[in-house]
Amino acid sequence: GTSTGFGGFGGTSTAGGGGLFGGNNAFKPGGGTGTTGFGFGQTQPQQQQQQQQQANPVDELFNSVLNCSLFGDERDGIIAKWNMLQACWGTGKAYYSNNAQPVTVIPENPFCRFKAIGYSAMPKHDDKQGLVSLMIKKKEAEVEAGKAALTTSLSGVLGNKPNVKVSIQNIKATGPESAEVVVRVEESGQNGAVRKVPATELHSFFNQPAQVQNLKTLGVEMVIPKVAISSSDLKAYLAKPPAGVDPRLWNQAQLDNPDPKNFIPVPIVGFKSLQQRIKAQEAQSKAHQGRLDCIAEDISGLQKKHQNTLAALAEAKRRQLELSHRVLKVLVKQESTRKHGFTITQEEEQLRSQLESIQAELETPTQFKGRLNELLSQVRLQSQSSVLSGTEKYTLDQYAVADIKSVLKDQQQAIQSLVGLVKDDLKDLSVMVEGLSTPSSSNPAPNP
Repeated sequence: GTSTGFGGFGGTSTAGGGGLFGGNNAFKPGGGTGTTGFGFGQTQPQQQQQQQQQANPVDELFNSVLNCSLFGDERDGIIAKWNMLQACWGTGKAYYSNNAQPVTVIPENPFCRFKAIGYSAMPKHDDKQGLVSLMIKKKEAEVEAGKAALTTSLSGVLGNKPNVKVSIQNIKATGPESAEVVVRVEESGQNGAVRKVPATELHSFFNQPAQVQNLKTLGVEMVIPKVAISSSDLKAYLAKPPAGVDPRLWNQAQLDNPDPKNFIPVPIVGFKSLQQRIKAQEAQSKAHQGRLDCIAEDISGLQKKHQNTLAALAEAKRRQLELSHRVLKVLVKQESTRKHGFTITQEEEQLRSQLESIQAELETPTQFKGRLNELLSQVRLQSQSSVLSGTEKYTLDQYAVADIKSVLKDQQQAIQSLVGLVKDDLKDLSVMVEGLSTPSSSNPAPNP
């Protein structure tokens, strides 16, 4: 055996099989290398001999179709056709001999017509990530409610060591009464360094006989390490067609693989497998849609924050410009106050002479002032010519004119209605004033 090396958990595991969670280490499409379920030690020699003596189920199915001998007359032909029909369906029991048990027909038989090849994404998880899937025969809601208790129970399975921490990464439903729990175990060293226990190492530890009963009490039916598929395992999986699948169909599916580096062909046998795949795709699509909704909400929130940030930035710029002007005014006043009573310096005298020269240049008739007067006169002349000619300076689109007329008409009607309402209110008010001004006969005015 080889040591697990799992930080003091000790124990050994037999290389090559015999684990309590299944020792064949057969490849599972969509789950990397995994196990088939709980086993109970090595197969006894007597059981192996009995299995060897049993007939091959495929040969028995062929006999039920080709060599049916129940009655010895034409009825055997009808039973053989019925057996063939059941084989095409992939369910039922085929009777063919009075001296042999009936053959249980399963969808994996070579005659079944309800078969197809699909593609699943190959796992990309690294062994160093330490992710292990526990297939539990409980509902997802029940597992989610007992998440804390499950973590405590797994810590107990691992020995309740203070330097070992169990964390549940994900919980999702795999069926109406089953769920998958992805766990990770971290081990702290004496120097404080934290190490993630590799997935294969943790899987080997759970395969030890001492842990099977504890995991069974938790409802665990299967333990699968979430690791990538090795090249040798992938080659062996593709080389041998699954049970009941035509080798030509299997080879054609490999040739039609849209992305051999990321996808792997998997058999879909029977309606139950198709239903499970549809449910899995629906669940994955629902998860993707939920994630897209979360991303959309995040984007909407970021856009709002962006707009608020732009508004705050514009306000900050306006405030900064206002403060700059105020500071400039304060500096001017301070400088004027500080220079009060002092004589003009040489630099200030030079600046005054430069400003005076600029002012004189602007006042020169043939320079900028004359040009400005000429441009002003031309603008006035053009304005007068356009008025005298009577031409419209601006034109409106006919649709815009119609809209403007409609709006003005509605406003005119509204004004007329408002005027009528005011007139009615004035009439009512005059009636009220007359009624209040007329003295009541029942209440004569007192004598002075």
